[in-house]
Amino acid sequence: MHTIKEIGRTFSYITPVSLTDRPILGMVVGNNKKLMIDTGNSEDHAADSVIVYVKEEKILFLGDCIYPKMYAEKVHYTVKEILRLLDELEAFDADTYIPSHQRPWTKEEFCQERDKLRMITKFTGLCGGDHQKIVSEYQAHVNRELKEDELETIDYFVNGY
Repeated sequence: MHTIKEIGRTFSYITPVSLTDRPILGMVVGNNKKLMIDTGNSEDHAADSVIVYVKEEKILFLGDCIYPKMYAEKVHYTVKEILRLLDELEAFDADTYIPSHQRPWTKEEFCQERDKLRMITKFTGLCGGDHQKIVSEYQAHVNRELKEDELETIDYFVNGY
């Protein structure tokens, strides 16, 4: 069942029921006006995703932009595109980030995801897209066994290299 969660003074959003549930809607209320935001469902998980910034509440709707390209021969990220995207997202002064299919992220959680993506892009380039070398370098960098989502992200970069 969908629930309405309040974030900030004038912002609410409708939670997804499952990871594939659509749409995620947001509502900004002020001066007797309401703005409904649908982050959309990109055909290939990034190419036409919409980013919406609510400055007064410091909320950034990420839509599907942060996810890998799904509708390709292999699910993938590309180093060039993810670095461009991260540079763009960092320009916003947000405290809350709302990706499609997930609960909202705090600024700290967004920064952790951003740092992971930046390091994996770095090692993808340095290692020439070699999966095992990237895994070894990233594991040495974080100084622990890699988590499932980190290994999956490495797979996506290798697929897009």
